[in-house]
Amino acid sequence: MNYLLNQLNINLDAPSAWGIYFQDSATPLLTYHLFYMLDGFIGNYYLHIIIVVIVLSCYLLSLLHSKDISLQKSASIGVRPALINSVGVRRMLDSSSSRGFSTKTLVNTLTNNHIDPWFITGFTDAEASFMVIMRKKTKGYVVGWNVELVFQIKLHRKDQNLVEAIRDYFGVGRIERKGPDACAIIISSLSEITLKVLPHFDNYPLKTQKLADYLLWKQVALIMKRGEHLTEAGLQSIVNLRSSINWGLTEVLISEFPNTTPVIRPKVVDLPLSILSASDCEWVAGFTSGEGCFKLGIKASPRSKVGFQTYLAFYISQHSRDDQLMGSLVNFFGCGYYKSRGEKLNSGDYYCTSFTDIEGKIIPFFHKHLVRGVKFLDFQAWCRVAEMMQKGDHKIPEGLEIIRQIKSGMNRGR
Repeated sequence: MNYLLNQLNINLDAPSAWGIYFQDSATPLLTYHLFYMLDGFIGNYYLHIIIVVIVLSCYLLSLLHSKDISLQKSASIGVRPALINSVGVRRMLDSSSSRGFSTKTLVNTLTNNHIDPWFITGFTDAEASFMVIMRKKTKGYVVGWNVELVFQIKLHRKDQNLVEAIRDYFGVGRIERKGPDACAIIISSLSEITLKVLPHFDNYPLKTQKLADYLLWKQVALIMKRGEHLTEAGLQSIVNLRSSINWGLTEVLISEFPNTTPVIRPKVVDLPLSILSASDCEWVAGFTSGEGCFKLGIKASPRSKVGFQTYLAFYISQHSRDDQLMGSLVNFFGCGYYKSRGEKLNSGDYYCTSFTDIEGKIIPFFHKHLVRGVKFLDFQAWCRVAEMMQKGDHKIPEGLEIIRQIKSGMNRGR
């Protein structure tokens, strides 16, 4: 019996358990040894063999389960299984805990549809549109025009789970495909807008200059709720409001409503963000999910032993009209800087490029206040590289190759 157990242990140790999972030749080899050993013991040790086979089966299942978890980790950060077969690479991946950022956390975050209201507001500031659509109608409309309010968040189809989570939050709306690569949540029912959308943004107000668009859009909703859009005066009031929302009036509307007087846009004061405010923290998580970027870069460096330098950067981009709000992120995170792209581009960016600050401030913040959608996968991969860099794995060829593969699967490459 002891001989049998020793032989099982020897043959299980070569090839390794990792080879059992990834190499087709390993499983037949183990099967051959197993039957070879059992053949000599059938007569006298039948009962013992049954017990050993049961124990062996449980052992193999536990090995495969543990390696499947490692495979999930590697897949989430974009590393090829063939590369993981290296002992050194396995060490790097297994030791890179990403500050306790586990695969279980990843799965729970992607499937959990519970969203903080301030996250919704932050994501709306980044990605949503408040629209007033006017269509000329010759039949069935007293004033000859159909007015429709639309609240829309349009994302890449890879973020459909996030779109569905937002719809679940509001409890209304529909999801539509927008071309081959996009989908959107659309809320266009006046009753749903007045019962669900307006109360949310009244209780959890927007922080960017988009708040002005919302306030004008809300006035249109109230005019329509009173039925005044069915009168000439009410229709003109809507056109006056629409001329100050987003990009203003189309050429057709300018021609059809020559007496339009644009209303004055509400003044929005950019209040500084505070990391001590739970609402501000969730807003930043939502806004980052839309406008933020976790960048991983690799550039040639003659001074490096591997010939390349690996670097991380975190940035958030926004229109320059919100430069004060974006500038307050410097104090919010306690690091980084804000840089304008100039008047021609009308935009600016908050940057953090210090590895010390990324590791000590940015990553801990987003561990607590999670981004959502596919950007969460980018953040997880980014954290894994940060852990590898902290251990110095980016300075050896094997580590650099892993980082290259992670980079190829992040952001636009995902």
